[in-house]
Amino acid sequence: MAAGGDRDSVPSRSTHQGVVPGGDGRAGLDWTGKDGLGDPGRRCRRSAGRSQPMDPRTLTVTFFQDFPIPASGPRPSAPRFEPPPWAAPPSYELPAVVHVGKFLHHSPAMVMALRSAEVFSTGCSLNLSWIIRRGEEDEDDWADKHALFFQPGMRLRRGTVPFSGLMFGVQFADGSKASTGARGPHGFMGSTEEPEPPTLVLNNGGGSGAPDELAGSGTLWLWPLPPAGDLRLVAQWIDFGMEESSITLDGGQLRQAAAGVQRFWPEK
Repeated sequence: MAAGGDRDSVPSRSTHQGVVPGGDGRAGLDWTGKDGLGDPGRRCRRSAGRSQPMDPRTLTVTFFQDFPIPASGPRPSAPRFEPPPWAAPPSYELPAVVHVGKFLHHSPAMVMALRSAEVFSTGCSLNLSWIIRRGEEDEDDWADKHALFFQPGMRLRRGTVPFSGLMFGVQFADGSKASTGARGPHGFMGSTEEPEPPTLVLNNGGGSGAPDELAGSGTLWLWPLPPAGDLRLVAQWIDFGMEESSITLDGGQLRQAAAGVQRFWPEK
């Protein structure tokens, strides 16, 4: 540029709000975009990485056009599984709850309690909990108890120490009896033939382990409702030093409580 001569006119180029300066005097391009991504190159790269849906009108069909399109019939529906009454409580009933609050076993190392009974029209569910405290067991012995606690049926299935796992039983006032050890691990779920009453099914509710404590819970499904008179509940867990012990419940109280059962829907 010559001294004192006219300057080449260069338009003012603003970079405010992301305006890209234009060297030809035109307004710059706003690269911020509506999405705020800024870099147009980055936006293009993002778009290029996305797969675009194909337009079926542009497809050339040659081989498969000769085959008929199958009609879409009604979707088959499997019947809802309803366990038999000797295997589980009814699905559509609100039970009547009877408080029990009795210890089946109480020692410095272990407590097992029957908390309550949920009475249905066909039987009752007994709610139990247990807790085991570590005594003088070394690490290996306590690890063995952990395994027995969370896999209580393993030793029984292997046939090494029969009847050492967790077992429950009941005896009605008329002398009839049932035991959880009388059936396999699946109980009566696979049975379609009505068994001789009564039946007793143990459903474990889970448990937790700690360095010095084991805790668990479970329910016993008892079918049918007991008759009036004494109902004896028996428990044993030899693996954890629990000898056979029992408590007596009022069978008539449980049976009378069934009058308070509420059905979800009248037709069920």
